Amino acid sequence: MTTPMSAERFADRFRFYSGQPQQLRGVLQLYAAIGSSDQGAAILDEQAPWAVTYSEQPSQPPTPTGGLDPRGSEEAGMAGPQMAAPVQAGDTYLLVNDRDEDMEAYDHTGAFLWKIPCLARGQGADTDWSHTNTDTPPGLYKLGKLYADYEQNPNPPCSDTAMGYGWYSFDMEELEGQEVAVGRAGIMLHGGGSACGWPGAWAPQQPLHPTLGCVRLHNADLRDKVLPLYRQGTVYVGVFQEKKCRRARPQGDAPLGSHPWPTPTCSTGWSSSAAAPSPRPASASSNPSRRKRPAVSSAAWSSKPVNRSWRTLMWWRPAVAPAAAPCSTRACAAPPMTLLGCRPSLTGSIPTATTGRSSTSPRSTPACTIRRRAR
Repeated sequence: MTTPMSAERFADRFRFYSGQPQQLRGVLQLYAAIGSSDQGAAILDEQAPWAVTYSEQPSQPPTPTGGLDPRGSEEAGMAGPQMAAPVQAGDTYLLVNDRDEDMEAYDHTGAFLWKIPCLARGQGADTDWSHTNTDTPPGLYKLGKLYADYEQNPNPPCSDTAMGYGWYSFDMEELEGQEVAVGRAGIMLHGGGSACGWPGAWAPQQPLHPTLGCVRLHNADLRDKVLPLYRQGTVYVGVFQEKKCRRARPQGDAPLGSHPWPTPTCSTGWSSSAAAPSPRPASASSNPSRRKRPAVSSAAWSSKPVNRSWRTLMWWRPAVAPAAAPCSTRACAAPPMTLLGCRPSLTGSIPTATTGRSSTSPRSTPACTIRRRAR
């Protein structure tokens, strides 16, 4: 019984083994098979449409000077990269907005390519990325080493690696020192999800659950969306997270409580009573059309049943503090409170191995708790 090969699997034979001896043998065998068919002469003609298209050198639009930074009004007031990506022809930029739970792709000219569901979320508060297992630290990364587990075995047995990482996983190399600055290390882009169980974690459109600090996509999107970009050039990843709000101290030298508490201010530098900062103006390295597209609600992602309700499961009592005007940032929408405990642990949803990708920094702690097998 024959197994028909999909177009993606056929293309993988040429992309994955590019320039290797087995690819040359495969091309010669394919040539012989085509030549022996009834339509072989027409297919192998020098002027065949596929041969002409394959021989053309496509024109490349100019690369924007000063690097690429495609952030728009959706990322206003969020913590993100401090530098533009030094893209070249063939490179791409993946913009991850954890508040909107999506990833957008742009080519090296800043042209929009696609948008898919994505999480850059760990355990804990929405505005915490400075502790072990919390959200992905915001900043600029680039994709490093690839672990193509799906290509080694499309139907593997159950294992911690297959459940935790899914079909494909990529090392994310920090470009701004954002991991080391908060004692983090081992951030990756991957699929899977131990909370999905088995074989749910290996499904093409598995539910997206929070990680221990990595960026998570659907397994099929890693193969069909990210992998082709990775194999054509450098892939930069800009991660954006919500900022914390801080409550200002009372003014003057009078005893605490004699002055009213001022309006809480966010770390963006503007108060809730002032106007929000204007969107970043369009430039040669941005995509103005992105701001004209209507916002995509979470209901549009029919395949990502992300449940955030466990974040609010805390024991608390109101703090003894004067009332304050509400802050416009989502992280400060709740009334003042004093935490008396932490959220219930997700027992059984995360593998318990404690080794991760090695790091030379003594302060570094692994973001994912499953050891990548040696390759």
